[in-house]
Amino acid sequence: MSNDTNDDTNDVSPPQEPTATPLFSAADLSIDDYPVVHIPENRLYMLQEYARRIANASKGSVDNHRTGKIGEDAVAKPLGARESIDLNVYTDGGDGGFDLTHRGATIDVKTAGRHRCDPDLTVDAYEQLRADYYVLSLS
Repeated sequence: MSNDTNDDTNDVSPPQEPTATPLFSAADLSIDDYPVVHIPENRLYMLQEYARRIANASKGSVDNHRTGKIGEDAVAKPLGARESIDLNVYTDGGDGGFDLTHRGATIDVKTAGRHRCDPDLTVDAYEQLRADYYVLSLS
């Protein structure tokens, strides 16, 4: 979405965007071109506890769920949307398809650990999209 100003009144809601954003590999981007978001130790502790609760109620390891929650927090912080992070524990393993909301739009954050040399954000084109925006975060 291109926007020449930071004025919120010029935002275009996702369903009104004229075309989809072109797909490209995250491996083609330099991590040096993007901000590193610092998460304080006490916040990491809280995210660890949520990850533990999620892992106890569903599939996946505590480490994987912690990585996901850290990615969500890193995306939410600069948006000022930390209060919208979904911290519910779903026993069926599903979160409805998105992790947070911002200005009425839903955002699904996919997080890959930094050990991945070829991180990709893959969305199934044959399935109904369940979020307005998809973000790849590296933790």
